[in-house]
Amino acid sequence: MTVLDEEVEAPEPAVVPWPSTDAERETLESMLVAPQGTFTVSNTYATNQYGEVGLASGDTPLWQPTDKARPGSAEADAVTADNAARGVILDDGASVNFLNASNTGLTPPYISLDAPVVVGASVTFTEPVIVDWRNNAWKFNPTSWVQAGAGDDLVEFSDIRTSARKTSAET
Repeated sequence: MTVLDEEVEAPEPAVVPWPSTDAERETLESMLVAPQGTFTVSNTYATNQYGEVGLASGDTPLWQPTDKARPGSAEADAVTADNAARGVILDDGASVNFLNASNTGLTPPYISLDAPVVVGASVTFTEPVIVDWRNNAWKFNPTSWVQAGAGDDLVEFSDIRTSARKTSAET
């Protein structure tokens, strides 16, 4: 190994839309990427526990196939294929279970009681990500662990929540 005296420039991210096939995604695996196009929050199932947010390329979330069609039908199969073509998971770069009480202060900034991530919100990437295949899913990983207060939030989510309606007792 030779230690270089001069500084090396950081790599520039590939500026690309999210590919729709595994073969196209494999060409980006382990690369620094600045995702282009519209992304929408599709699920938050593992967000509070593992800091993962399910995303869909495009301006609509993914659907459960049987929400749109009968099980086993060609229409349900088409929804499954669309989900596979558009889905990707935003990862926080940690392997931490945030439900463990000792880890609750380490959560990413988008785990919030004041401004929670909700399905249907649009996503804006503020930093490049690394494309990865892990746990049987394509993921966008940060270049470093995303923690609240670290100053590097990776993404911004739109707030699509509406104000709570007042009950008759509150008016």
